[in-house]
Amino acid sequence: MQARGNLDSDSPSDNISKFKVVVLGDQGVGKSALVWKFVYKGYEDKYLPTIGIDFFTKICYLDGIAVRLQIWDTAGQERFRCLIPSYLRDCHVVLVCFDVTNCCSLDNVPEWIELALKEKFGHTDDSLIILVGNKVDDKTNRQISYDCASSVAEVFRVPYVETSALTGYNVELLFRKIAKEMFVKDLERRQRGIRSRDRDLDVVEERVYVDRGVINLQTTYAEEQKTAIPKKRRSCKCTSFQFICGKIMDEKIEDANDDSPAHQSMIDDTASTSRVEKFKKHLVSVGLTLPPTRFFGRVLTRGLIVVLIWAVLWSIIGADALPGGNIFGIFIVIVAASLCGFVVSKIPYLHLPPLLGMLAAGFLLRNVRGIDMARHIDKSWSSTLRRMALVVILVRSGLGLNTAALRRLKFTLARLAFLPCILEAVTAAVLVHLFLDMKWLWAFQLGFVQAAVSLAVVIPCLLELQEQHYGVKKGIPTLVMAAASFDNVLCISAFGVCLGIAFDSGNLIFSIFRGPIELALGITLGCLAGVICWFFPNKNETNLPNNRVVILLSLSLLSVFGSNVAKFSGAGALGVLTMSTIAAYGWTQQGKAPVAKVMSLVWQMFEPLLFGLVGAEVSVEYMNSKVVGMGIASLVVSLVIRLFTTYLGLLGNDLNLKERLFIAIAWSPKATVQAAIGSVSLDLARQKGFTGQIEEEFGILILTIAVLVILITSPIGAIGIVLAGPRMLERSLPHGVEVDGVQLKSSDPMKKRESRFLESTV
Repeated sequence: MQARGNLDSDSPSDNISKFKVVVLGDQGVGKSALVWKFVYKGYEDKYLPTIGIDFFTKICYLDGIAVRLQIWDTAGQERFRCLIPSYLRDCHVVLVCFDVTNCCSLDNVPEWIELALKEKFGHTDDSLIILVGNKVDDKTNRQISYDCASSVAEVFRVPYVETSALTGYNVELLFRKIAKEMFVKDLERRQRGIRSRDRDLDVVEERVYVDRGVINLQTTYAEEQKTAIPKKRRSCKCTSFQFICGKIMDEKIEDANDDSPAHQSMIDDTASTSRVEKFKKHLVSVGLTLPPTRFFGRVLTRGLIVVLIWAVLWSIIGADALPGGNIFGIFIVIVAASLCGFVVSKIPYLHLPPLLGMLAAGFLLRNVRGIDMARHIDKSWSSTLRRMALVVILVRSGLGLNTAALRRLKFTLARLAFLPCILEAVTAAVLVHLFLDMKWLWAFQLGFVQAAVSLAVVIPCLLELQEQHYGVKKGIPTLVMAAASFDNVLCISAFGVCLGIAFDSGNLIFSIFRGPIELALGITLGCLAGVICWFFPNKNETNLPNNRVVILLSLSLLSVFGSNVAKFSGAGALGVLTMSTIAAYGWTQQGKAPVAKVMSLVWQMFEPLLFGLVGAEVSVEYMNSKVVGMGIASLVVSLVIRLFTTYLGLLGNDLNLKERLFIAIAWSPKATVQAAIGSVSLDLARQKGFTGQIEEEFGILILTIAVLVILITSPIGAIGIVLAGPRMLERSLPHGVEVDGVQLKSSDPMKKRESRFLESTV
């Protein structure tokens, strides 16, 4: 055996992921040239057949993560065939190569695949076989078409990739894709707690062997003939394709035509044993063992943790931690929101955000009889906890803002923050005044309640897209998150002005100028607090990131709750956003990264708390059919006006059509402000002694439509952001990322993949 290494790579460390790749195929199909092109970026014109086994190693860098591929290049000559099985038994990937200019090289593909399966390749779910057609650069002498080769791959249910060792076509992409696939599967396997040594190799080998489509005694020949070979390719004239498919079908015809009792009994026994073994294997795979493991073990562990936490709370607090108590209601909302969020995030194909499940959990715990434990939550507790969670998400938002993009988009930011909000509020006010006979001051209260964008929904979704580098180059997440804060300040201030005039409370002139005062106060105090974070703690102190987190969080909480005490509640959120942005600017990227990581962990604890309590604020007890119908109609018309205004307000910059449409979609979800101030008008009307009068009826209308706004726009907006972001925003890699030792620029476009295996993303 000849051992070779990658001369361009650094010596690998012991803790990086390692995956074994074995290259199989007939002599002369270009196996060694393919590996040589990937490892050394070169091509050897002189043909030298491999003697025994050649070994190569190459480190691939995937978004900064090192993955080492150990590549074993086998000899295609018959005399070295006995050496191959020992190298197949613990490998992760097998590349079965053939020459597209030689039909005979395709004839032995079934033997190579069966050899890999027979030698216990595929003893884990992480194993992978890939059919590789080499020498596609020789178009003149090509004998095997792409359709023919891909049809053979479909017979064995394996991916097919075409490469050229001479030109390098698809070589880098093939091995990089292998590294990504194996790394992600290994990571998922570790998270599931699955270890290869726990598996029954014989049973799994049989399952993989059947799944590959080689032999299946339980399926008739007619059914296999329909599924194994697509109709549009059954007329292919390639003799190699007909030879391979015919050889497989002959084996199945022979089994299908054997009607002897012994043969049928063998089939029945095999099927019965297979079903029993599969059932046992399924029980083991979910962890139904002694002691419990895997999924079942994790469920029991988390259930035990929940019970222990409740028991500790009950032992300390007493009756308030029992059903009907305030603490018990909050505890149940958090647990149910976490569970529902996890379930929603695991729904296949939809990729829904967890916050939808959390909102649904809170809503059900408030409105469904028998489980309406959220009704017992004290409103002051709920409001305080929601504000604390909002502080966490605002700090994360400020740490992620791009100050350069803010300076570049300052005029767009102003248009986005004020125009859509004002026009939506005016539209909603006019509609409810005309169709629900609501007085103008109350109609504008409803308009500004409805117009506020939800920071709690928009910011987490945008932060997730920003972490994946969608829209970062043009500062789109920064633009939307910053504008949302100004939007909230405007809506809350305008609502307060209309509320004060409606009840003739306080100084009218002061109420009118409250909005500008809160804007100036929030920005000024936020800048001052952010500068303080530059100097405290000192950069030379130990445990610097944790001290910065404590100081930043304390100042942020003081901003939100202190502004509420000072009767300038609109300034608090803007102050937190400004403070964290200024602090991050002074810390630089290297200094703010550890703080952002800690805040991300804190948010994981507060996320179910925030959305569960927001959902629990939604009550359907005041709804009636007329109000619901007119409320939905008003909401739809207002949202159309808002989306159109948002799109127009984004004109005059370098944003393209898709990016403007995405921002319009991201500007639609509402929840936090509606849950916070939706009931204020009704509560104040009752406090002023208007119970049973028209003012109480108007308050009920405002609360009802606020509930509808949350129920309709929050899930639709969140789904829209998550699904539209990857499709409408440009993804740019950060500077300095290395892939396979090559420095990539953020502006490098993604190359077009011509193979379905290479097209799929990890």
